[in-house]
Amino acid sequence: MDIRSWNKETRQAYVGTLLYSLLGVLAAILTPFVSVGKLAKNMASLTGESFGGGGSGAGILLTIVEIGIILGYVIFFLAIKDLRKTTDGDVQKAFKRIFQSIIFDIIGAFFGLIHLGFIGGIFGLVSCFLLLSAYSTLKSSKTIAELSTSAAAGFSLLFTAEILILIAILLGWIPIIKIIGAILKVVAWVLVLLGWKKVARPVAIPGEASETEKPTFDMIKEVFAESFDEAKVVAKEVAEKSKIIADEVGNKAKEASESIKERIDSAKNPEE
Repeated sequence: MDIRSWNKETRQAYVGTLLYSLLGVLAAILTPFVSVGKLAKNMASLTGESFGGGGSGAGILLTIVEIGIILGYVIFFLAIKDLRKTTDGDVQKAFKRIFQSIIFDIIGAFFGLIHLGFIGGIFGLVSCFLLLSAYSTLKSSKTIAELSTSAAAGFSLLFTAEILILIAILLGWIPIIKIIGAILKVVAWVLVLLGWKKVARPVAIPGEASETEKPTFDMIKEVFAESFDEAKVVAKEVAEKSKIIADEVGNKAKEASESIKERIDSAKNPEE
């Protein structure tokens, strides 16, 4: 296993988790204010009274927060994708299941947006079972234990968090005790952050000085800088491939145009 890549990608996974989790809480706080602001604006328009627009600021902030949440998910998604490539054996299979769980979460979120929450919940359950299986493998993996006892402990916390999330999902379908599920989700959210923080603790590279654990804010700045550099590389590759495709399409279009022109000329001047 490439330890340097492991340190980089687990750090990126932690920062992604931190972003979408904390910003998700902030979005939950802002949403009621935005809803009240919209209601007040609609009432003002019906009564003909002037509206101060106090909710517009909260609406703009909520939009920024939601963009940040998406960014967090993208960072986490890319980290897991790379961890799936840089590992092997059971560890690789486990990260593959985490990768698949993210896809199921995205599908579940889509059904939630179109007001089919029950179907979305089923996809959420599938995602939860995939994560339980993945974290169960990782927390008991000899490869992970030999690599980092901190990472093994982190995956154990993540496994516990997924058990709580699974219970919370099931309780969420029972209106009377839904509040218990909500409390369990908060506890699970804390465990997820603590778990990935442990997993992201730097592993010493043989022959090199031990890397000290950086403050969270420095980690965020570093991950953003790395992601920006990766984005530039990807954008360059996409631009080069797009140019090649455009040239090929242009050549084919030119050939087709010349062929059509020849047919037209042939039709105008048929050979006798």
